[in-house]
Amino acid sequence: MNREQLKFCLLGAVFLFGGCTASDPTNHLDSSADTLFQIKPDQNRAALERQSGTDQYLKLLLNVAEDAEVKEVQVKPGLVSKDTAMLSMPLTDGRTVSFKLSRSDNVASGMVGWVGDMPSNRRQLYPSPAEIDMDPLNWVSLVSDGNLVVGDIRVEGQLYRLTTVGKGQQVLVKVDESKLPPEAAPIAVPVQAQAKTKSLSTSQSPKSTIRVLFVTTQQSRATFPNYKLELAQALQNANQYLINSKVDAVYELSDIYDSDYDETGKSPQTQLSDMKADKPFGAKIHIEREKGRADLVSMLATYSIYCGIANMPAYRETAFSSISCFGSLGHELGHNMGAMHSDESPDQGVFPYAHGYKHTAPNFHTQMRTSHGAIPYFSNPRLQYQGVPMGTVDKNDVARTFNENRDTVANFYPDPAHRVRLWLYGANRGCFIDLKPGEQALLSWFTECKDNDVNPVRVEVKDFYSGSTPRKLCFANIFYTVNSCYTGSNFSGDFVITSVHTGGGKPEGFKFTRRLIGPVYRVSYE
Repeated sequence: MNREQLKFCLLGAVFLFGGCTASDPTNHLDSSADTLFQIKPDQNRAALERQSGTDQYLKLLLNVAEDAEVKEVQVKPGLVSKDTAMLSMPLTDGRTVSFKLSRSDNVASGMVGWVGDMPSNRRQLYPSPAEIDMDPLNWVSLVSDGNLVVGDIRVEGQLYRLTTVGKGQQVLVKVDESKLPPEAAPIAVPVQAQAKTKSLSTSQSPKSTIRVLFVTTQQSRATFPNYKLELAQALQNANQYLINSKVDAVYELSDIYDSDYDETGKSPQTQLSDMKADKPFGAKIHIEREKGRADLVSMLATYSIYCGIANMPAYRETAFSSISCFGSLGHELGHNMGAMHSDESPDQGVFPYAHGYKHTAPNFHTQMRTSHGAIPYFSNPRLQYQGVPMGTVDKNDVARTFNENRDTVANFYPDPAHRVRLWLYGANRGCFIDLKPGEQALLSWFTECKDNDVNPVRVEVKDFYSGSTPRKLCFANIFYTVNSCYTGSNFSGDFVITSVHTGGGKPEGFKFTRRLIGPVYRVSYE
């Protein structure tokens, strides 16, 4: 596009000539895309409410639905897969829109994620390298456990929530986010608690893994019928915000602790305080946190005055948050990471640039301002949307804040060196080796392997460990011209490779890759 064409197109956008706008992808429908769900033709809300197994969650959804617009849908969970490049979805107003895949990961054991956005010509209209990749107003985030699918669908900024109620019924809700409770101001961490751990410092690692433990209460398990799936999807969203914002960190699910905590009569602030290790409830959390080495802990609750509350900034003793709205998870974890709502607020002991951002024309606000109606980004002045910086250097740079704090948070519980143990068997006798992450070894280094001249075909793998960041086990020759690899995430345990160069015995969800076939002299664990 030459300069005159671009000028005409931008003028056309002002006068609503739709063919030139950068943000009118909602007419996009790919006829070849698979349709994730269908809206059932006979809608009867009263009947849905009466169905056996529908619950409190449906009532909550009706309270925040625009014009009580809740539609029962029939979903195809198998389409949520890395093999699905495009997905179409009908909306409650009769439109159908399509999204292209950006990434698909195993977000938890048995759960697959799918994140995408709508194709548009925005990058052609705004060719700067700083222009963001994901369309902030038209995107989708889904998670499936093979039977059900939950997720957020954003079209022109409007949120549609695909979720489950009762015993497997799935509904699509057009959400009026103005009806959601606000997110509470964070609780400032007392000075004496800060003194127990080292201060925040500039990160050194290429990427930080921050493990998150979820805690549920008696009430939250009764209210949210598929809370594990919903929490996994909320964590996927939180990670997408980090990816989009160029934050070199990833949240990894540590575990979900189903506690016996009773919320009755307790304010959100009291519940947050009860999570500390010196309280009876907090002592139970501490045991689970130690087991899973969780850097951050977030509790799913049911209070209605707020969508969430958190300590800020987090230190190991105070690294807690609580949510009652799944969409607020990334925001509340952001408080733990040292970010505040707005630079209009009084100083809260955070960096002067650790604030969310709001802009007019184009209209948008980032996640830390409030998650309600927010784009999937944290403030970052080095990124642009429609040519406009998405933050300011002096007041609105949450991405910088997170990058400076991420290693400190990730080292509340430093990652143990999970060594993988391997019993290698070939035509001759076998041998044993073990490797820690990042190690590689020549079999000739091990006397047993060298003396037995082991060329492994069958391998017993013990203590393979990977979180949301994939781990790779490879078998190669000296020069890597032969190389067979097994890559998996969210896996902890043992398996048996029955044929090194064919992928035999590969665990479900693992990826097998191969470059030629030949003798194995080198093993690596990356």
